[in-house]
Amino acid sequence: MFNSANPKNEIKTLHSLTIVFWDANGVRNHSADIRNFLEEHSPDIFLIQETKLRPEINFSIPNYDVYRSDRPQRNNAPTQAGRTGILIKKSLPHHHIPTPQLHFVEATSISLIPTNKEPFTVTSIYIPPDKDPTLYTLDLETLIQLGPNPIICGDFNAQHQNSGSPINTTRGK
Repeated sequence: MFNSANPKNEIKTLHSLTIVFWDANGVRNHSADIRNFLEEHSPDIFLIQETKLRPEINFSIPNYDVYRSDRPQRNNAPTQAGRTGILIKKSLPHHHIPTPQLHFVEATSISLIPTNKEPFTVTSIYIPPDKDPTLYTLDLETLIQLGPNPIICGDFNAQHQNSGSPINTTRGK
């Protein structure tokens, strides 16, 4: 169930915009919870990690544009973790940024052009836990260069005891 008190959920405000990011662990199982959260809190931007959506699955939310980075299913294999998405209010001036070639992370990005403010980019990112613990920085550099004033939020699979994890990973350190 979607729980706004869950430590994996974060709500931030920037330029009077509310940005939420959430590790879904599967959007299809939580679509009603997502809709309820969006109706109750009405965030401007909702970043999702581990959507587990495939290209043939429709996912839409009223009053939001939905951008996704899906993985095609291969040979009827079970749905794997991963995939990212961004929901942004249709009323906000923005455009989708096509995902560049990435090797260690999955990401979805948009560019916003707020009135009388500097433009900025927002990226929803997922770094699988089995990827090299240091090479993901090459992809981060690529994402940072997508546009001005980058904001990158998501699931870095970086565990550390200081954040309540029972273990410390290389990425968490």
